[in-house]
Amino acid sequence: MRFTFVLTGWEGTAHDYCIFAEVVRNPKYNFPHPPRGKYYVVDFVYPNTAGYMAPYRNTRYYLSDFQRGGQPTTKEEYFNNAHASLSSVIERSFGVLKARFPILKCMPCYPLKTQQLIVVACMAIHNFIRDNQDRDTLFNEFENDEEIEIQHPSETNGEGFDEVAIDNVVQQQEMLLFRQQLADAIYADQTRPPLRKHRST
Repeated sequence: MRFTFVLTGWEGTAHDYCIFAEVVRNPKYNFPHPPRGKYYVVDFVYPNTAGYMAPYRNTRYYLSDFQRGGQPTTKEEYFNNAHASLSSVIERSFGVLKARFPILKCMPCYPLKTQQLIVVACMAIHNFIRDNQDRDTLFNEFENDEEIEIQHPSETNGEGFDEVAIDNVVQQQEMLLFRQQLADAIYADQTRPPLRKHRST
């Protein structure tokens, strides 16, 4: 439940994908790209490409979907359910941050630069407490709070994806294959019949 990278100053109306595309492509931001074989869990608004694992689209995803509609039934649903469980850590991390620093919920009319510094400072303190305090009340409260739902981003209409696809066709295909392999493994594990106990004679 730590923050790895912080970028402040973008307008609130900026699309998440536009910010993502700018940050990962522009070396001035020094974004910590995952090493080969590792990946960030991302949501629907991002492409499934090298280092960034997105869920299956047009398939049940949110934890509340499975709570209302029953357990996963397909490989894709099992994968999305596991993906959503991991992604909920993001929401819980922001839950801790906002609970600890109420100023972030209602920022005073400070100059923009001051507001940016406040956000960065709050996140730095958040990480420091996470690293150095094992029994922090807020972290313990949000650690396993499964009732916190992932925010529902509007699924992108694909704007911006074409450029990524053209630049990284091979990498995208590799990541799609890797995602399918993960989905197969999760499905096999979750649907494996229980072992029968044999009585010794």
